[in-house]
Amino acid sequence: MLVLTYIPLLFFALVTAKKSAKNTDAVKEKLTLMAAQNNGVIKLNDDTFDLLTSTDRDWSAVVQFTALKSTYKCEPCKQLDPILTTIGKAWNKVNAAERNQHFFASIDFDDGKETFRKLGLTQAPVVSIYPAANGPRSPSNGKIDALLFDFQSSGFDTGLIVEQLSRHTPVPIPYRAPPNYALIITTLVSLVSFAAVARFVLPFLLSRWTWAFITIGTMLVMTGGYMFVRIRGMPYVAGGSNGAIIIARGFQNQYGIEVQIIGFICECLLSPVEDFIFEWQFRWFAIVKFHFLDITSSTQRISIKTTLRGLRLARSKCHVILK
Repeated sequence: MLVLTYIPLLFFALVTAKKSAKNTDAVKEKLTLMAAQNNGVIKLNDDTFDLLTSTDRDWSAVVQFTALKSTYKCEPCKQLDPILTTIGKAWNKVNAAERNQHFFASIDFDDGKETFRKLGLTQAPVVSIYPAANGPRSPSNGKIDALLFDFQSSGFDTGLIVEQLSRHTPVPIPYRAPPNYALIITTLVSLVSFAAVARFVLPFLLSRWTWAFITIGTMLVMTGGYMFVRIRGMPYVAGGSNGAIIIARGFQNQYGIEVQIIGFICECLLSPVEDFIFEWQFRWFAIVKFHFLDITSSTQRISIKTTLRGLRLARSKCHVILK
């Protein structure tokens, strides 16, 4: 008797499942047609948004929420909209079997005010990723809630956006960046210009003095602590109660302006009046670091003297190279 009781329920469940499958197929056909009519991007309103994001869906979707009307003054929306159009056109190149498993869509505020209100959206643009709710592409954890696309890591770079969205599509989006004609033209003009002035420029580029100055300049900048300042993000100068502070306290800190000061000091060590400059530089260095920073340790004094002697040795080696 129990078996006879459950037979009508099973029959009703099968009929309902078949009807639901037919409805899902009909919705997918409608969405496919809408995508084909608009270069791969479905233009949504409140009703079609509910169809696209139905809980019975066996497809995934990327939906862009925008406010393109000029009165809203949404410049990011105007930047993002052509990017989605480009992605939609690229997605159209995928074969139909896989293309129809994922849709790209856009809904504007004027066409979907109820949808914006229902989702609690108070700003635009927003891109949401809806995973498949049923079928083999549905999440293993069963979560079918929309995922928010993060613009912090990609900005409005089409290539980076495509790379991230491809993680949610059946196959990677076949996007190819268009040729950078501005770069190509600039490169050609530069080559032609260089060829025209090569006979005047080559003697200068082939001169050992040119490369000596470049090499020494690089050495001076790096010796001054340029990489330390860039890596640590140190400020150019620091503000103080009595004005700008140009010398950082201690040996573990350095301001940007100190790169120029140390570079200038090292350059002075290469001058013809080297002995006089060396003594002057050492005294200046001692005054700054000993008096203002209260460095009284004999070990620290010896360390500074050793550093300056090393610079003096580098100076003599540079003289040999230039000769």
